[in-house]
Amino acid sequence: MLVFLTAGARGEYMRPLKELAKLEARILIEYLRKEDLLVDPDNKIANEALECAIALHRNPDSAGALKLAAARTVLEWTRAKPAQKIDQTVRKAEDFLADLAALALPKGD
Repeated sequence: MLVFLTAGARGEYMRPLKELAKLEARILIEYLRKEDLLVDPDNKIANEALECAIALHRNPDSAGALKLAAARTVLEWTRAKPAQKIDQTVRKAEDFLADLAALALPKGD
């Protein structure tokens, strides 16, 4: 049996699911804060925006492109970026002076 919902009835049907998505988002933000996975845990505005993105992703009424954009936003602000690898040699003062001495002395001495 097929059931067709009018626009108003569909909105009433979706309201509890949207509220559940908001609640899940609040719980997830609190978990991320406790696990120190937020980029800036003290920034209330950023956390509210992140909560909104999570709620949009969890909302069953959200379009696929919107869910994808919300997921990308969540990953952007909760996962640490890989550090760039920098090869750097730390030299001691003695090594520096030894190199200077080698340059100053004539070859063969």
